Amino acid sequence: MANLLHQIAPEYFSQSWLNKIKPDVGDNWRLKVSNLRKVLQAIVDYYQEQLNQNIKHFSLPDLNNIGEHGDQTEMGRMLQLILGCAVNCENKQQYIEAIMNMEERVQKVIMEAIQELMLRESSPGILVGEGEIRADLGPASFHPHIKTILEQLETATLTRDETIQRCHELEQQISVINEEKTALASENEKLLNRLDAWETGGDLGTSTLRYKDLKKQIDGLQDELYKLETSRDEYRTKADLLDRENQELQTRNEELQRLADEARSLKDEVDALREMSERAVVYEGTMETYKKKLEELSDLKRQVRILEEKNSDYVQHNMELEEEVKKSGTWRPQLDLYKKQVADLHQKLAEEAKKTDRQIFENKKLMEKMEAILQEKDRLTKERDALKENIEELKCHVSTLTSPDTASRPPSDLSDVELLEVVPHEIREKLMRLQHENSMLKQRAAEGGSREQLPVLQTLVSDLQERQNSLTQENRQLNHRIMELESEVEEAKAAVTTPVAAAAASKNVEGSSVRLSSGEARRITELETKLTQQCERIVSLEESLAKKENEMGAMEERYKKYLGKAKSVIKTLDPKHNPALIPDVSNLRSTIHEKERIIENLERESEKSKAIRDLEEKYITTAFYNFGMQMHRQMIGQRLSTMDQGQSFLSRQRQASTRRVPLGSNMSNRHTPSSSQFEDMKIS
Repeated sequence: MANLLHQIAPEYFSQSWLNKIKPDVGDNWRLKVSNLRKVLQAIVDYYQEQLNQNIKHFSLPDLNNIGEHGDQTEMGRMLQLILGCAVNCENKQQYIEAIMNMEERVQKVIMEAIQELMLRESSPGILVGEGEIRADLGPASFHPHIKTILEQLETATLTRDETIQRCHELEQQISVINEEKTALASENEKLLNRLDAWETGGDLGTSTLRYKDLKKQIDGLQDELYKLETSRDEYRTKADLLDRENQELQTRNEELQRLADEARSLKDEVDALREMSERAVVYEGTMETYKKKLEELSDLKRQVRILEEKNSDYVQHNMELEEEVKKSGTWRPQLDLYKKQVADLHQKLAEEAKKTDRQIFENKKLMEKMEAILQEKDRLTKERDALKENIEELKCHVSTLTSPDTASRPPSDLSDVELLEVVPHEIREKLMRLQHENSMLKQRAAEGGSREQLPVLQTLVSDLQERQNSLTQENRQLNHRIMELESEVEEAKAAVTTPVAAAAASKNVEGSSVRLSSGEARRITELETKLTQQCERIVSLEESLAKKENEMGAMEERYKKYLGKAKSVIKTLDPKHNPALIPDVSNLRSTIHEKERIIENLERESEKSKAIRDLEEKYITTAFYNFGMQMHRQMIGQRLSTMDQGQSFLSRQRQASTRRVPLGSNMSNRHTPSSSQFEDMKIS
């Protein structure tokens, strides 16, 4: 059986599968059962994968009875499954012609086995048990007289065979009787000739005796001849009756044959209707899925409109900001300088991130230094007060120690230079340092609350820097996620939207013209799941992007406020007269410049993410419409293939192998829809 299956379908039952069957099993029935189990599993897989037929309603053979006891009925079921594989394979025309060339009795048995297998496949629920009729009858039960017509056809064929046998026997008897009649006629002629010879010559007495004997023989022969003629007439009448009965049976057989042909045609119509009903169920499922996808597409279009409106608002806001920037002509050279710096430092983003971390650390150090400076300021104020007292005491002491010229003058009339010349060197240095600090404190007091605003500005700058760092980290994560989505979109585009793949898919669809293979169905489901997942990811990314844009807008407003305050403070602080604040101011300016660069980089990356999102949406819509066009072509091809009705099973099986649609002419007329057509489809 394995060799036979390998001969029937070598592309499925390959040599590697055949090598798995153990040939030398001997009397070991367990090895036989294992081999039979492998063969049966391969047959069931062939029906499901290659023929797309489910044989779960067919009673599978008991392999244990076959291997252990050699049950003929179970073996017949096994051979029936192999016969179904033969009449449904690619070389089925050859096997059907071999069946048609067999004897009528063998052909009848084979056809009954095939019809039983197909009836159990097509109408699995006609009869459950004896007298139990299911409510969900299969398509074979649409015509209520098919079963009775088949029974009458079988009885008519049996009676026809019996009458033909009886007529043959009667013809043999008539031929035997005719031979006996001719033999008797020849003997009668011989006897008459002998009688004439005896009458002419010989003795009269002996001739009379012989005449009497011959006459008696003639009378007996005439009686026998009469009896034979009567029996011949009876047989003739019987033969006439049998001829009439034969003619009646022939007419009845023709009527039954006509009814059987009608039943076959009805069965073919029922099979076609069954296939159409199954396809209608499949098409309804696909229509439901398409409706759901169209609803999802409408939701996506609605979201796209909302995003476009938001984008237009953002564009308008950006235009307003650009107008404000144009109005502020004082910042134009600085803005050009910043743009040049951004263009130069675009490739050093990683280094800038490290610099920001270092600046955060330095900012913390500056804060600690600021606190130390404030403490030093308090200490110096205390020392200043103490030194003022010491200076007054020293002035008094110097007035007592000076010459008579200076002694005659009061201490208040002495100049600062004279006092410095009199005071020792250490006290002089300390006094000069205190005067410098005093002038600085006066200047800071004259400037107002700018010194008090420095800690506030530094805290604001530190908060802004921490926020900027968190946004940069989130932006890096989003960039990584965008790269993953780009790779997935490229894979989906390579699998669906390439013209080579579309051409191959259309060839496979038109070549099959009846049903989809299991591999294509799995691929379609995988593509649908990928499309749904990508749509969900795009929605989530759009939401996160909207949140990030809102946060960026709020951050930009805060940054502008802080920048205005910082600029006002920097203008109030003059570094020429205050050299101690020059490094602090330069550090603040560098941090502000770096923050501006980071913000511009983030804006540029957000624009890139928007462009990538638009490209992904275009790819998804293109893949969806290509998939819809392919499914539409498949439905049209299947409907056209089901139009050829009114043919029997064998004729359809003969024509299925020779029916090949030329793909070149069809493919030349086909072309993938252009981008303008896709845009029209989107608008509709």
